[in-house]
Amino acid sequence: MASARIGSTVGPAAPSRTEGPTTPVATTPASPAPSGWTPKPAAAAIAEPGFRTVDEGRAKWAATSGQLFVDGVSADDALQGSLGDCYAVSGFAALAAVDPTAISDAITDNHDGTCTVRFYKDSFLGLLTRGQQPTYVTVDTQMPTTDGSTPAYAHGRDPKELWPLVLEKAWAKFDGSYQSAGKGGSPVTVWQALTGRSGSMTLNATRGTGLFEQLQRTLAAGRPVAATTTLASSKATNGLVSQHVYAVLSVREEHGQQLVQLRNPWGHGEPGADGRNDGVFTLPFAEFKKHYGLTFFGG
Repeated sequence: MASARIGSTVGPAAPSRTEGPTTPVATTPASPAPSGWTPKPAAAAIAEPGFRTVDEGRAKWAATSGQLFVDGVSADDALQGSLGDCYAVSGFAALAAVDPTAISDAITDNHDGTCTVRFYKDSFLGLLTRGQQPTYVTVDTQMPTTDGSTPAYAHGRDPKELWPLVLEKAWAKFDGSYQSAGKGGSPVTVWQALTGRSGSMTLNATRGTGLFEQLQRTLAAGRPVAATTTLASSKATNGLVSQHVYAVLSVREEHGQQLVQLRNPWGHGEPGADGRNDGVFTLPFAEFKKHYGLTFFGG
């Protein structure tokens, strides 16, 4: 898949799936409960043919069980693991924040140990494009783990919620492999694949006025937004990870000040000290523009 490779920072290791979530999470689905994923027998293929991880030889493939959605889809569900796909996980979170059904409607539980994800891609008839056409990617319950149970890559805030693992695996398969997906990319490409709508990005330093208003308009229209930090950003000096893609959750004006709310795909680690350490934080717009070099807008 041709795309500009941008965000490739990696997240921390996932907690053991036996530890449970770090904060209480509702376990009653908002929609009728699916049957859940039933792992395939151990004798099934431990990895789909030709499907490789960036930790080949170290990651252990293991069957995963749980529920596809727990209490619906939200921006806080997906946490990045050790794969360098912050652009994708932040893309998932940004889309979940404004249009959660775009994610839930894209994933079908086949009730046989597999799920199918509907993506869109350009379809050509000779030299003529037919536009964005649905493409279906089916993945099984086998996921890369660090120890046979702890997810190595994307995982849910609730350890039993599986859509982040399913969607990341399907995205990796759509993109070619975990290796390819982990080399960085653009959230615009992720959104286009999930919604069929093209997007855009802007270099913040070259924008005079109007960037905040564009943020407002895009979010108000139910379109996702994300932004990547500059190379100069530093956890030591401002609490931000350099060259890392964050989801933009909301913008607002308060007491004459323009504010931007963002989310770290790690699900923790943010500037300031609000006591939550959930990766969500708010910056004055001037600070946002100073520390974030590119902003991505979904179509």
